[in-house]
Amino acid sequence: MRRPLSQLPPGTRFLQPELAITGTLLMVNECRARVRIDQPQQLVEFTSPDGSTRSFRASRNHETSWAPTVVVEALSFEPLIERDTTMATKKTTKKTPARKTKAATKAAPKKPRATKATGKLSQLDAAAKVLTESGEPMTTKAMIEVMAANGYWTSPAGKTPAQTLYAAITREISAKGTEARFQKADRGLFTVNGGNTTAKAKSAPKAKTTRKKTAKPADGTPGPKAVSDLFKI
Repeated sequence: MRRPLSQLPPGTRFLQPELAITGTLLMVNECRARVRIDQPQQLVEFTSPDGSTRSFRASRNHETSWAPTVVVEALSFEPLIERDTTMATKKTTKKTPARKTKAATKAAPKKPRATKATGKLSQLDAAAKVLTESGEPMTTKAMIEVMAANGYWTSPAGKTPAQTLYAAITREISAKGTEARFQKADRGLFTVNGGNTTAKAKSAPKAKTTRKKTAKPADGTPGPKAVSDLFKI
């Protein structure tokens, strides 16, 4: 009985009448059928180590793909061994590359910086704490000294920590404006935003000068404007 390959189970021996080809069905799906075609037997001669010659017939086979709609005549059925099914799967199965989704191509979010095990503050945080505790404008050099003395922050072998702090504070003021933690009090002096902006180094306020009023005579007449007027005749 003739049937298409798609209706036969793997392991079926078949004959294709039009081509006069016999073979075995190894695998079939909706797209194609994997078959092992029987090749004609050939006479093979073998010379043994003792010099004698032996001959025997060997049959070869060839695996290929056919359309699952090819009509054949089923001859017999033999369950396939594991090696046959494994080889057929390896030859017919193509690895489909995984598609990169948009979510996968996006850069991984940056991990937040881990806090130091010692729990020390950053240079800017330590500066803000020092200014808050001081309540007075300070130079960056003075802040660095207080930070080190109180154990808030210590320069990691930096040569110019005061200049580094000055630049960092200036950047925060420029970037955040009124939201910054610092504000400039005077040349080279900083204080906390909203804190005392009066510098210690500022000179004392000038004394108010009082203008002397010229006393008027009791009779109401205007007095002399200068001493020389008293001697005018």
